Parts: sequence; structure tokens; C-alpha cells
Amino acid sequence: MEAHPEKNKCIVLLTRFAVELEGDAKPDKHVRLFEVYNWLAEAEPEDPVSKYLVQSFIAFMEEKQMSIQKVGWEYINGVLALTNLMNMIQVAIESLSLPIYQKTAGWDWKGFYILDGDHFCGIYYERPLTVVFEIQHKGRYDLERLVEARYPVEEGQHSISFLLDLESTHFFSLNKDEQLELITTFLRASLDDAQEARIGEIEATQSEEE
Repeated sequence: MEAHPEKNKCIVLLTRFAVELEGDAKPDKHVRLFEVYNWLAEAEPEDPVSKYLVQSFIAFMEEKQMSIQKVGWEYINGVLALTNLMNMIQVAIESLSLPIYQKTAGWDWKGFYILDGDHFCGIYYERPLTVVFEIQHKGRYDLERLVEARYPVEEGQHSISFLLDLESTHFFSLNKDEQLELITTFLRASLDDAQEARIGEIEATQSEEE
């Protein structure tokens, strides 16, 4: 008996996006990653280890946008709410007499570059409940100079971000004037903290060279 009989062999092409298959060199089956996601989402493994592995892989595929989710009626209010939030952030920026360098939007973010264009205020879609005030050129700042940051701070490889958590501040239960005041206060405090953490030009040059 053959270990690998010919009738049990096939070529399966697994891709994220649709592809145009030309010529005779075609796979026996073409499978999209979202189909794999759907199969796993419908699976009901009883073994705890198998269940954990399936759920972990499903979460991974969702994070890497390898799945397709249903678009519900929430989409309508969601887009309007995002537009309202951007308008509110813009008013907060203007109320502090800060120049808007550029409005910006991409696949991962939406907001405003302000001052000299090295500062960003807006949101990242993967964290829609967090307004971010982000400073580029991390080497020009030293957070140890801050006595106490008034909002949570995260350090990236090249940037420093001050964070306003909309959920923990009960943002959505406030009226529009209170919401605007909250964002304005956050932006003002973040600017002040950033200024406090700013180091001199000579120190900044040495830090960037290192």
C-alpha cells in the first residue's frame, strides 16, 4: 500500500485577498483567509486545549484583519460620532490658539498635526476610546523632569503619547459643553507637561546622537 496515494494529493492556495488565476497551473482549491476564520468561528471544540488554540487564532486573525465582520446599523451613528469627535478636538485646538499644521487621516488614525507638525492630536482606530496627544522626536524630552504627569503617558520607539481614556472619564455621559471642556483640559495639560519635560537644544542633540 502506498504511503501517499496520488488520489489524496491536492494543491490548496490560501490567500488573504482575491487573486486572478491564469493558465493551466491552477490549484485544486482556492481558499480565502476569511473563510478559514468563518470555519473556526463555527467550530465548537470540546477539548480545552483545542478550544484555547482556536480562540487564540481567531483573535489573531481579527487583530491582523484577516476576518470579515458584519456591518450593522451602528455604522451610521458611529461615523457621525467620529466626525463630531474630530470637530470637538479641532475646536479645542483652536480655543487654545494652537496652529493646525495639517488635518490628517489614514488607515490607522485620524486627527490633526499641530504646532510645527511634530505634534499629533486625534485617535488611532485600534483604540477608538482613547484620544491621543502624541509628540514626535522623543529625544527632545525627558519624562523624568515631570513631577507628576496629569494623564497616562506611553513611550514609543520615537514618540511620547499622553492619553485621554474616554470611557474611564465618563465622556459619553457628559453634555457637549462638558465634553469639549474635558478635551480642552486634556490638551492644555498635555502641552504643559510636554513643555516641562522638554530639554535644552544641546541636551537634545546629544540624546539624538546617542
